[in-house]
Amino acid sequence: MLSYVRPDSSGSLFDKAVFEVRRQPEGGVQLFVKGERADRNVERVVSELLEGQFEYGIGALLDPGRPVEVGETWELDPARTARFLETRGVDGVKLDGTASATLEPHENGPFVVRYHIPIASFEPSGMPRNRRTAHSAGQLEGEVQVDPTALYAPLSHSSRLALRMNGTVFGDKVARSIPWRFRSSESLDQHTVTVRREVASGY
Repeated sequence: MLSYVRPDSSGSLFDKAVFEVRRQPEGGVQLFVKGERADRNVERVVSELLEGQFEYGIGALLDPGRPVEVGETWELDPARTARFLETRGVDGVKLDGTASATLEPHENGPFVVRYHIPIASFEPSGMPRNRRTAHSAGQLEGEVQVDPTALYAPLSHSSRLALRMNGTVFGDKVARSIPWRFRSSESLDQHTVTVRREVASGY
């Protein structure tokens, strides 16, 4: 059940129901209620909430699907990588080689998974029709700290997404094309905190 809490009230976002969440191979989720697919609007809202969590977002991307040793590097699934980049607003991606992750020890105790996604080109949606892209590239790098004492639960996630693109704008009434350039740098920093329920004492 999804609920909200406000200073003046609280309640449920949807009718009370038990949702069955099924993870898809490419990293998405589907919702079912009593064996039937949930309403698509409800599914969209819940999916966005779940994909924002570690285990459904970066956790699903970095999952090697097998045990790995400290110092080992593995290749990230291309379909999951493309979907993850789409959630960051990067569409039409072609990778520049292999997206990979490495498990390393961390100086503060927990392990850390460092990942690198090289982007050879991308094509963002919503661009004007009268523009021509000459070059686009970028990279996404980050790390996830995991707690080895709690079934490797993620503790934090930080990343930096850098994009660059250039091209020209043209038109029927324009004698020559006009060059344009786009640069973007976006940082993300997430932390998870375990909240323990306080039990009232009987004394």
